[in-house]
Amino acid sequence: MGTYPSNLYDTIDGGAHWHLVASTFSIHPKTSRPMLPPNLKTGLTFQSPTHGWIASVNSYYYGSQPSPVLSRTTNRGHSWTWAILPREPGTGSPIGNPPEFFPVTGRHGLIPLVSSPFTPSTHLAQTRHIVWYQTNDRGIHWERVGQIMQPTARHSRGLDISFISASHGWILWSQGRHLWHTRNGGRTWTTWTIQTPEHPGVHVAGIDFLTAFYGWAVSIHGHLWSTADGGRIWTPIAAGNS
Repeated sequence: MGTYPSNLYDTIDGGAHWHLVASTFSIHPKTSRPMLPPNLKTGLTFQSPTHGWIASVNSYYYGSQPSPVLSRTTNRGHSWTWAILPREPGTGSPIGNPPEFFPVTGRHGLIPLVSSPFTPSTHLAQTRHIVWYQTNDRGIHWERVGQIMQPTARHSRGLDISFISASHGWILWSQGRHLWHTRNGGRTWTTWTIQTPEHPGVHVAGIDFLTAFYGWAVSIHGHLWSTADGGRIWTPIAAGNS
């Protein structure tokens, strides 16, 4: 959705035609606020044709320290209500994905916030945090449930998230070399190095799990692997295999 000036469009014919729904340039007559949040947007998702979410970072209205903001619509995006999630003390600007619900139209949801604390003497990020929030009432209230941390490499890459339920999921992190796994919605985690028979410690760019056991990973060089044990051991998939 981009940064500050933004428009929201919808389609009812598979994308052949698009119609303007809301804009940061339009002011809602009842709230006197922009019809879209005028801040840095980091993600958009809809649970249904009427209910949707925007994840964003707001530093304009709430001071110089950016805060994560969730915006919610129940009328196809014509108006939005805002809620600010707590910013972790001592961290830099958080980056938030939009929330994910299980099932898509269900009550239980998760949202991760990624942020980097800065060392005052160098102003450089020494570690990165992922802080997890969950909801059990379709996003009306959010609870902080846990976090994970890791040292920040000079060229950080390889961050991907795959959840199959509100409790069970994986994070690909540490330059694509490590998996983090939770069975309780992010309250506690276990981690291990990604292993393949031919390439121990391979650099992985993305993951996608279908069940608690079966999933796929793609490397930064385009190689594809599959797992049948929840991500402990990965087997290469040859090109052309079905």
